[in-house]
Amino acid sequence: MKFLEGWDDSLARNYLISLLIRFQSVQNAAGRLVSVTRRRDHITPVLQQLHWLPVRPRVEFKLTLLAYKAMHALLPPYLASDCQLVTAAGRRHLRSSDVPIP
Repeated sequence: MKFLEGWDDSLARNYLISLLIRFQSVQNAAGRLVSVTRRRDHITPVLQQLHWLPVRPRVEFKLTLLAYKAMHALLPPYLASDCQLVTAAGRRHLRSSDVPIP
């Protein structure tokens, strides 16, 4: 992400986690509004009834779908120009990759 360039990894991670928490809060409020549910009621059954994934699994699904489409050349041209498949030859060789996995 361009706006996180130069940040320490832990700062960037904490920032993204706080964004996910905020988005989940917004989704919960929208679910309550749509279903006319009280704030004290559990939100999970409401989200399931609306067929809404929680924010984090939704983001993971979208990223997985994007990767699938990139691998199978199904992306629109404006996204395909920014995606490149990296082969094993294009990666750095790490010494730890030579260690057999028990």
